[in-house]
Formats: sequence, C-alpha cells, structure tokens
Amino acid sequence: MTRAIPHSLFSLFNRSCGIALRVLIPFLLAACGGTPNTPNGPTVGSPGGPNPPPTQLLGGQVTVVVPLRSTGRNARRPDYLSKNTESLSIGLASVNGNGVTGVGATVVDITRKSPGCKSSGTNLVCQATLSVAAGDDVFNVIAYEWPGATGDVLAAGTVEKQIPQGGGGFSVSDRLSIDVGGVIAKLSMTAKPTSVTRGKPAAITVALGAFDASGAEIVGPSDFESPITLAIEGDANGAFSLQNGGAKGSTISVVRPANRLVLLYDGTTQAPASITLQASVSGPNAASASAKVSVSGTPPPVPPGTIYALNAGTRGGLRATVTVYDGKANANAAPLRTINLSKSLYARSIAVDATGNLYVGYLDNAQGFSSVNGTPDLGNEVAVYSPAASGNATPSYTISSDSHTSSALFPIALAFDPAGDLVTYGATTVDANTGDAVLVYAAGSKGAVAPAHAWSFSSPTLRYAGPTGLAVDSAGNFYVNGALHTALGPSYGIFTNTVQNVGNPSVAPARTIPWDTKTQLTPGEVSGVSLDSSGEIFAGNYTVVQKGTPQCQARANVYASGATGGTTDLAPLRSLTLGGVSTTNAQCFSPSNPLAGFYPAIFAFGTTLFVADEFGNAVDAFDGNTGGTVNPSKHIAGTSTGLAAPIGVYVTQGKTHADAPATTPAPSSSPSTQAQVRYVEGAPTLETKVNGVAVPLGTSFLSVNGTTIASQFAWGNITQFAPAPPGTQTVRIIDSLGYSIGPFKTPAFAAGSSYSVVLAGSYPHYHLLTFQEPKPSAGATLAVYGASPSRPSADYGRFVASSGTGFKKLGAVRLGKLSTTSLGASVSNFGAYVGTGTTPITGGKITLRSVDSFDRRNALPFHNVGRISLFLLDSSGGSTAGPVFGIFDE
Repeated sequence: MTRAIPHSLFSLFNRSCGIALRVLIPFLLAACGGTPNTPNGPTVGSPGGPNPPPTQLLGGQVTVVVPLRSTGRNARRPDYLSKNTESLSIGLASVNGNGVTGVGATVVDITRKSPGCKSSGTNLVCQATLSVAAGDDVFNVIAYEWPGATGDVLAAGTVEKQIPQGGGGFSVSDRLSIDVGGVIAKLSMTAKPTSVTRGKPAAITVALGAFDASGAEIVGPSDFESPITLAIEGDANGAFSLQNGGAKGSTISVVRPANRLVLLYDGTTQAPASITLQASVSGPNAASASAKVSVSGTPPPVPPGTIYALNAGTRGGLRATVTVYDGKANANAAPLRTINLSKSLYARSIAVDATGNLYVGYLDNAQGFSSVNGTPDLGNEVAVYSPAASGNATPSYTISSDSHTSSALFPIALAFDPAGDLVTYGATTVDANTGDAVLVYAAGSKGAVAPAHAWSFSSPTLRYAGPTGLAVDSAGNFYVNGALHTALGPSYGIFTNTVQNVGNPSVAPARTIPWDTKTQLTPGEVSGVSLDSSGEIFAGNYTVVQKGTPQCQARANVYASGATGGTTDLAPLRSLTLGGVSTTNAQCFSPSNPLAGFYPAIFAFGTTLFVADEFGNAVDAFDGNTGGTVNPSKHIAGTSTGLAAPIGVYVTQGKTHADAPATTPAPSSSPSTQAQVRYVEGAPTLETKVNGVAVPLGTSFLSVNGTTIASQFAWGNITQFAPAPPGTQTVRIIDSLGYSIGPFKTPAFAAGSSYSVVLAGSYPHYHLLTFQEPKPSAGATLAVYGASPSRPSADYGRFVASSGTGFKKLGAVRLGKLSTTSLGASVSNFGAYVGTGTTPITGGKITLRSVDSFDRRNALPFHNVGRISLFLLDSSGGSTAGPVFGIFDE
C-alpha cells in the first residue's frame, strides 16, 4: 500500500519563500535558492536548475545511524534524530560556500527491512550512495516519519563535511555535532510545586517537553527548528520570572531542549492568586501547552492611593478592562495589573472596598433598563473580584437579582457607606419600596440576595436611566446626581438623603442643588458627583466652546459641604476648568457609552480630583482646592498604560498616601498605637465671611480629618474621648449649608497620650487650645481647663464639696493651662463654686448629674476611678469668665 503524503508536508512546500518561519528555513531555502549563501540546492523531486553549469559531482556514501525504537528515554543521546525516523532526504546544497546545480536529493529509507540497513547494538545503521563534491560540502537533511520521504517532517537541518578530491562519505547520527533540529508538533509542560506561599520566595521546576509528529520527544543540545516562546500570564506585579540558562524574564525564548528551566517567585505579597505559564510554537504545525501555579495566603490590603480605571474599550463595555496603577504613577506608566472583564456583559462602574475587593457594575445589554417604565433588567449584576485579581480572572462572587423581593440592580454607580455596605441603584419591594430605589447591600452579600435596605424619594422620584452619579459621605448620607422624574417632566439636580432615612420608601430630599444658571450646571452637560475629604461636593460637567472648532471642555463645579439645608440654589464655591480634558466632539458623546452623563468621570480623593478622560485615553489628577483653569498634577497616558476609553476611575482610601483623606480609626487593640482625643466647642459665636459679611454658622458639625466626629456641635458641647492616629489633625466646623471655619491644625498628638482640644475665640480670630491630659491617678480628681481667651489670667477661687468640706485653692488658672487636684478615694456628691472667695460666677452648685446632659455615663457616686473636668469658657452673653462647663470622665 502506498502511503499518501499528509497535508502537513504539502503545507511546508506550498508556502511562499518569504514566510519567516524558522521551522521551514532549511528546506525552504533549498527549494527557493539554497541555504544561507547557497543560491541553489536540492530537495525531493527537484533536480536543481540548469544554470550555472552543473557542479562536478563525485560518488559518495552516507551512513545513517538512528536509535532503535526500544531504546527508551534512558538511551537518548545528544543531537536530535528521532528514533521514529523511517527515511531521510539528503542532498548537496553548497560547495565552498557556493550554490550547486544539477544535483538531486537522495532518499534513504531507514527501517529494519530497508536495503542497506542492519541492527547494530541499540542502533539501526543504514548506508546509501549519494552525490558529493570535492571541498567544504553542506548537505540539507530532512527526516520523515515514513519511508520514501513521506509522512510528517520530524527534523530538518544541515551537515557539513570536508570531501577530498577522490570523493568520500560521511555519517548522519545523533552522536555527531550536526545542525539537525527537531520540528515540534506537540508540547507538554508541568510545574512542581503547583503552589507557593505568599510572601515566601520559591523556585519552581518547570518540565517542558517538545515532541515531533511521531510522538518522540525531541532531546539534545541542537536548536529546535522553531523556538518555543514561554511566557508568564496574569502577573502584572512582576512577582514571577523565568530562568533558563542565561535567559531570564517574564517571557523567554527556549531554542533547544532545556536542562534546567525554573520559575522564580520573589516573595512579593501583592502577587496574584495564580499565574499561568504558556508555551507556544508558531508555524504550520502550531503547538501550545500551559501550566498553572497558585499563590496561597491572603494578600495584604491594596495600598491607599492605588488608582483603578475602567476602560470601556471599543465595544461599548463588552470585553472591558480595569487597569490598576500605583498611586505615584504618571505619564506613560504601565499598569500594575490588568483585569479582563466579561465578554457578554457591559461594564459601567467600579469601586473598591476597604479590603481591596474590586466591584464591577455590569448591565446585560447596552441600556440595562426598560425604556417603557424605567425598571432595571434582571440580568444586571455586580461582580466582585479578589484584591489580587489580574488577567482573565473570574469573579469571586456576584450580586444579582432576587425574585422573592422583586429586586434588580441598575449599577451605573457604586459607593460604600461607612459600615462597608454597598450602595447602588436598582429596584425592590424591600422596606415597602414599590420600584426604582437606592439599594444598600450588607457587606459580604452574595448571589441572588435581597438588599438589606432601600429608599426612594417621594418627589422627584428615581427613574432610569436618569441618575448619573452617586456618593456617600463619612456620616453615611447619600448624594444622588442626575435627572429625576416628576409628573411634569425631569427634575435636574444633586439630591441628598440623610442616613436616618435609609429605609424610607418616600423621603423628601434633605438638600437639593438644582441644575440651573445659578449653580452653573446645565441639563445634558452634567456627569457624576463626588465628595472630597472635607465633604465639599464636586459635580462633573462640561461646556461647549464655540471659538474656532467647537469643542467640549470638561469642568468640575464645587459646592459647600453638607447633606441638609433644603434647596441651596447658589453659585458654586469655585469651578475648575480641567486643562487638557477636552474633545472636538462637541456633544461629548462616545459610542462606547450609550448611557448619557459619563463625561467627565470624576472621583475626589482627599483634596485631589481624579478624572477619567475617555476621549484622550488618559487619567488626570487636579488640585481640588483651586479654581479657574487647572493643569493636571499628573497625566497618565500613553501606549504602555493600557487605557482604552476610560469611563470610570476609583482611588483606594487610606491616610498613608499623601493625597488620602485621613480618618479616625476604630479603637485599636493596642491603645499605645493611638492617641485619645476629645473636642470642646468653646467659641460663643461661630461666624464666617459670606460675600464679605460675617454670617453666623449656628449649630454645626465637627469634622476631623474629613470624618464627622459630632453632627450637633453647639457651644459648650464636649465629645467623648475617641482614638485618633498620632500626628497633626485637621479640624473644620461646618454648617448644614457647607459654610465653615477652618481648617485648623492641632499640634502633633503622641501615641498613648490623651488630649482635650477646645475651639476658642470669636470671628475672625478662632484658634484651637490643646491640653495634654495627665496620667490617671489612683483617686478621684478634678481637672480645670483655662479656655477663656478673654480672661487670660484669673483666680477662680476654691472648689468645695456640697458637704462644705473645702479643698485646696488651685490658684491662678491661665489660658491654655490645665490644673488638677485630688478629690480622695470617693465622693458621693460634688459641688463647685468658681470665683473669688465664695462668690460663684456660674450662679450655683453643680452636681454630677448636671455636669453634662449629653453624657450617658453621668451617675452617682463619683467613683475613685473617675474624674470631673471643668472647662472655663467664654459665654455667649459676653461674660468675661463663666460659665463653668463640665463632664464626668470614667
């Protein structure tokens, strides 16, 4: 039976000579003009060209030695000639560097039954005659799987031999230093161990096997006919590298069978959960193999200030990506890692929680809602990716619609409240809602789950796709931006809901910033909303510039902080024209975003405003404290960034980054790592300048490092001690409309120490008095704080108990000074006369129950583990000293 030449062989010879595939070089050059520097050379079926004159040929002999099939792996020797070779094509290609003509190739069959073949030990030895020429000869050699130069090509290369004037012979075997490389048809790869421990460097042995078309493994030091490309996939942080001899990197070329191929892990704690080794060979017989290595252990939190960009790409959010950058990234910076998102869902929003999990809001089609009644599609979802996710990572879990409560998501915006709950848009019957609402999912919610709470405005109402943005402040109040719905048409603005109404299905907006000429916000030209560390409200918007070529110029308007105050139809505090963020598309419409209101996408981080520029393929950062035309402080753009129509940006929070809004942390398990601080409102009248006029703020809230410490901070209020990070703190007093005094800076707090901070003074001279508290004593004590600026030095007299027992006179209590005295082991009742002698400034006796009505810990008796603090504050009535205000300290 005649064996047919397989398609793979025909494909080798039917390709043009210009194809740069190394696997074809030896015989393609022969067929199209010879090996390097050899213009002509023979192949099977080609006798050579007629010009130049035929080469003077001599008779020669070739001896071919191949290992027997039964020799196995242990008998393999250097240089490759497959044990499954059944024929060779051998032909003279050049003599002394010159091409040859008139020379045909000789086919040598190599089987036990072939003429001229016999077994010799563990080898099969075959002899045949062929044409040679005197001089330095180069012969083309092609090894085939079947006799008669048919079947798959197993190897190809050249043999060099010095031929004397009288002719001669040579050998082809796997013992000689011949350049015959195996043609790879299949790859295999394993990695051991298959897992490494996060944070511990490791070396992983990689076994990479290359096989010819007959299934024989290609071994020996000769080069493969086409090299293997070996690459690490899914390692954006560069935690892994490959090493093979002197070659090292994330991608290497393996040109010959490897003796020691190693995958190195450098111990980076931000390594991905797993990586994939991918081996591939190009060419007509392309082959590939892969191996996975996982990283055990929980990665550390994502560093504060890490920048995430959502890239819509070219398909409107299908096959979108998230690129992640170091907080210091700028210019043409490569991402730390790239997460490839869903191929079937449209990515619309991103957010990152406190543990570093990435949340992606997906719509099931380009719109994601019913245009008839505004209800969200049931196929919308929020996917949650692990902190180290990269490459083609799959979500750790998803949050999807819940049929039991008619809950569906419309996640065009995502945010987190102070408790870590996810806040987004959708519809539900939870909390007696009847349709579209803001949904609050408890931290850790997974699968088809109902929201923990939901709320909606009574008028105007939510209806999709009207909202364009969503934000939550440090107190948990909600800010909704966009076009809401009324019976008479759209109602445009920024609308707020206080945290107390989170389960209310019909709440009136606590504050409305309408879009109009006063606020300088135009319907159709407003995007998202974000809050900086002081609570100031940033609204993204743009304006169309008509000079010359019309262009769309991105802007951000800033409004006073505060979630209450009714309608505040006022001019912005300032407006930022975002330099460099513009486009000649005057409608600011991108086909990558069928939903309106995405341009520019903004995110306030501390006092820095980050902007995603989908038209410029950039992420920019601007100083949010400035106004007018602002140039970016950083501009991430370029071919290395991976940015592709970014429609969203998110920056992870934390006080360790220079731009991060510092927050007051929860009590530490190790108090020595924190300071303990309380704040006192001791200024009789709080005023700030509005249009050049001093305007009272009234009862305001206290903001420390961007976090609300007290929501009702009126004159005489004293907060409880709370942990605070060591170092300088930033304090602001802000009213419900966002007008404020400050910011003030405290002295640097020391870890393990306690402080009382008093706001004192009057407009325009306000300042902070800081008292470092003495260490607790064994008995009950009285502490008196000199906090009256109008009385810098005063003798406040004698403090007495109600029984009339006198305590020693404290002497002069001066501004900014703290005096203490012991009250003994226990006091059942306590009264204080403050003033000269026995004349009370305060007008009477103070008992513990009357010291501070806001302090639930006030109770008799006054135990020896406690202390009473008396703050000597200026009164709102103009008194030069009193009253005395106190608080009971446990």
